[in-house]
Amino acid sequence: MMTRNILAALALGSAFAFSGVSFAADKDAKPAEAKSVKLVKPWADLKTLSDDQKSKIDAIHKKALAEINAIEKKEKEDITALLTDANKAEMKDLAEAKKKEAAGKKPAADKKPEAKPDAK
Repeated sequence: MMTRNILAALALGSAFAFSGVSFAADKDAKPAEAKSVKLVKPWADLKTLSDDQKSKIDAIHKKALAEINAIEKKEKEDITALLTDANKAEMKDLAEAKKKEAAGKKPAADKKPEAKPDAK
């Protein structure tokens, strides 16, 4: 369900990107000083994009990310509202176990690899 929503939001964002939609804020805004925009793939691979196109793609991408985050947050809230107290307790236990597992996988920064004895 969440994947379908994400794909729908991305498809909508892509449709706007290719439709040539201009934003009212862009018309009123003065050209910003040369600001490097870091695009995501596949757009980052296009070498012929103008600065205007890059900034519009960046704005569309940021808007899509915000919409995706809002959809995911609402999904989590809606599902959590359906859960019983026992379900919520189980979810909490699962999250804690996952957190402990992830902490166990992180290599300690102060650990040095053991020196291997020379084989003769």
